[in-house]
Amino acid sequence: MNMTVKRLVRSVAVAAGVSAFVLAAGPAHAETFVVGAGEDYETVEDGLAAASAGDTVLVRRGTYDVAQLRPGSGVTLISEEGPVHTKLFASAGGQALMIEGVSDVRVQGFDIYSELSIGPRTNALVYVENATDVYIGDCYLHDAPNDADILKMNDTQRLVLEDSVLYNPGARSTSEGFQECIDIRGTGDDSITVRGSWLFHEAGQGDYLLYAKGGTTNLLWENNIFGPSAGEDPANVPVETGHLGRTDAGTDYESESFVVRNNLLVGIRGTGAFAFAGPRIALLYNNVFYRNQDIRRSLIELSANPAEAGGPGVDLFSLNNIFYDNGDRTIYRVRDVPSGAGLTRDYNLYETGADGGDLDITDEANSRTADDPLFIDPAVPLFDPAAGTAQIQAILRGFETQEGSPARGVGTDVFALAGAVHPSAIADMTNRLDAFGTPRPAGTWDMGLFQSCDGPCAPRPDGGVDPDGGVDPDGGTPDGGPSDGGGGSDSGAPDAGSGGESGGCGCSVHRDGEPVGLLFIALLGALLLRRRLI
Repeated sequence: MNMTVKRLVRSVAVAAGVSAFVLAAGPAHAETFVVGAGEDYETVEDGLAAASAGDTVLVRRGTYDVAQLRPGSGVTLISEEGPVHTKLFASAGGQALMIEGVSDVRVQGFDIYSELSIGPRTNALVYVENATDVYIGDCYLHDAPNDADILKMNDTQRLVLEDSVLYNPGARSTSEGFQECIDIRGTGDDSITVRGSWLFHEAGQGDYLLYAKGGTTNLLWENNIFGPSAGEDPANVPVETGHLGRTDAGTDYESESFVVRNNLLVGIRGTGAFAFAGPRIALLYNNVFYRNQDIRRSLIELSANPAEAGGPGVDLFSLNNIFYDNGDRTIYRVRDVPSGAGLTRDYNLYETGADGGDLDITDEANSRTADDPLFIDPAVPLFDPAAGTAQIQAILRGFETQEGSPARGVGTDVFALAGAVHPSAIADMTNRLDAFGTPRPAGTWDMGLFQSCDGPCAPRPDGGVDPDGGVDPDGGTPDGGPSDGGGGSDSGAPDAGSGGESGGCGCSVHRDGEPVGLLFIALLGALLLRRRLI
């Protein structure tokens, strides 16, 4: 189908999906307000001002100058053609988007940005506070203004960030260094999911990628790409469970109940790639650490809990991870806690000759060493703003293992090993899906991002997000994100998991592990626009 016709069909598909959502989920008189040149509403602000609970604001392609957009409760703000073609530009600095004191808000399909470090000091490009049931998907968020994070969450419950690219936080105005791509500060039962997204810094622009502080609980970080990071001074650890040096009165732990799985940590600089910063319950499993040779110390750091309980983190796990091509960087650094206290580590694949650093990795009874994990096509990724968010899964595909990989069939069932300690507050925490939605079996797992599939397995349908943005009418879901078992959007490239030497599966499944029928997806595609918030 030629691209012009494809875009026309895509527009109809979006409109049909929005209409189906209105009929299925909204109030009896829910409306769709269209924003664009020649439409009834020519600014996004005017479209949002007209909308109320159950309504949708649909934005045509173009660049819109914005400041502090405020969607109301129950409002969906969605672009027609995705982030490649639909841009929200905070030209004067300050917040571009504020989701504050509201519930059931969906923002999807935009390139949201400012100019780096311009304007008066502010807190974030996209600011979410005291909100519940928020979905942000298929977005580019980048180039934050003065002293601003890219995305800051305060006192927010049940937020999902999915299939999005975040980069270049603002420089700090009162000290050295930079703000964060994502800063999470919670109050208790927060339930924050970051899935299928890519956080990085351009050269010379950044330090932290994300952390959680203030007593935040229940965090699921899965199927993401973390890096490359710039590692500018003070060169902290860019991905932290907890936050080093932070103490919030009244909290026993800076953060609790993490699941960090199926992520690629790549090209990271700073003092480490990942930190257990004294949390209570944090599981790091089935991740890949690749080409982080410019880290200043070790790949993983353990530090004391900075909050009131003090001491080492509790119930920490490092399992089924692959460490490859990280130069001479050591694996573990231990700070201010008894060596290895609170950390269960086993079933990892280390490169031959790897140095455990402050911990002896040779005491991991079921871990292995190998010269090469036999990835299909590993690479340090480069962002292409014209490629859409589909490039995230295309990059992850390069880290599927080939037949004969030493990472296959030698991992552990993390749920069996961790038992009741494994967090479950977010429903998706309890599934066994790999980065493409293939179920991992009870018993022996593969190490790394993907589970090989030797038996009968339904092929994952092509489609999803069209590389030029918006909805691909040839397949996938109208919400521009994954199907309900996805974990990222389809790149439209040949499926590395559908057979051949890779031996991968590439199954499309529901989050309960049941296969998804293509006809079922087609019939219910419009309803998936209103994907559940978890």
